[in-house]
Amino acid sequence: MQAILIGFMGSGKTTVGQLLARELGVHHADLDDLIVQRAGCSINTIFNTQGEAYFRQLEQRTLRGALDQPGILSNGE
Repeated sequence: MQAILIGFMGSGKTTVGQLLARELGVHHADLDDLIVQRAGCSINTIFNTQGEAYFRQLEQRTLRGALDQPGILSNGE
């Protein structure tokens, strides 16, 4: 990753990440979207069916994989 954007929910990480990626001509990824793709269900469903501990493990594995990819990553807090 060339840059990782972190901040509070709703602070604009995804919007800024998309704009920055477009300006640099690189890929943008949002960690929450990557988690949903990997799990095949929403984050709310993961929390409700598997619990927070499982979600955090999935989040960590997904983040590690995303760090190996080029581009900009928006990461929720």
